[in-house]
Amino acid sequence: MKAYLFGLVLLIHSYSGLAQVDNHPWCPSGATWLYQKVGFFSQDYIKLAYLKDTILAHQTSKVLAVSNITVVGPGPLPNYAWSEQAAGYEYYAMRNDSIFRWHNGAFSFLYNFNSSVGHSWIITENNDYPCHGTTLPSTDLFTIDSIKNQTYDGFIFETIHGTDNNNWTIGQTIIKNIGSLRAPYPIPINNNCYGTHGATNLPLKLNCYSDDLRGSITFQMPSSNSCHFALTPLEKIPVTKAVSEISIFPNPTFDVINLVLSDKGTKVTNYALFNINGQKVQDGPLPTNKAISIQKQPKGIYFLVLNSTGTKPQVFKVIKL
Repeated sequence: MKAYLFGLVLLIHSYSGLAQVDNHPWCPSGATWLYQKVGFFSQDYIKLAYLKDTILAHQTSKVLAVSNITVVGPGPLPNYAWSEQAAGYEYYAMRNDSIFRWHNGAFSFLYNFNSSVGHSWIITENNDYPCHGTTLPSTDLFTIDSIKNQTYDGFIFETIHGTDNNNWTIGQTIIKNIGSLRAPYPIPINNNCYGTHGATNLPLKLNCYSDDLRGSITFQMPSSNSCHFALTPLEKIPVTKAVSEISIFPNPTFDVINLVLSDKGTKVTNYALFNINGQKVQDGPLPTNKAISIQKQPKGIYFLVLNSTGTKPQVFKVIKL
């Protein structure tokens, strides 16, 4: 009997270790939201990153640095280009479990993390996205349909689900102490307002979130690596460390990169060379002498991508002197 109880305790403990209830606060140190936008030829994102606390309208507020990120190509390499442009600041405040956004000289209500089924919220218009072609009402109504527990990346979050009147929206899912799965602020959703959302720069979905307490949490991307990649400029992409199967020399080099392959059957089929801006400047099959000439390339930092049989592509940072 004791053995059974002991085994049961171990089973419960191991199961509970799979996911934990999220009890962390809203917007702690390191809080970063990455919202994807609709893009036709690139992956476009809005990043909001906690910067500091400040006093605004006599209350403590969170200053979030806003930037637009564009990623062209799959990733992490090849065919990859990454850029980030600063886009000002957003100011948010929390009061009695409600989140407010500073807009037009005052704090506007966004949502409440401690609501009940059947409760409704007023969604105010956001003239950062002026409507063209029709006139939308200045407010909308969000009604809570259900409240559920959902698990994301090992955390159990209380999530609020609701509906609006198809004019202004903050999304239909609100995650407690994280925010909306759709947008960080109200956006128009009436199709008469814009022909397509792709031309409006509107947020589409919250892909991932991170802070110093929870770590990184993926909500709607294929993997946490994809989220990390979208947030990481080219020069910060981890390169392949020294491995027994493949090594290169000399590095730095003046004109040629020599490859040394192990006798474990590793076979490099082709290579591609990218400059620091993510542009492919050279590629081809691996020469029979395993020496890649970069004599025609200007001085600078490059990334060498080696595609081989049986292993994933390996990336080496190369300095051309």
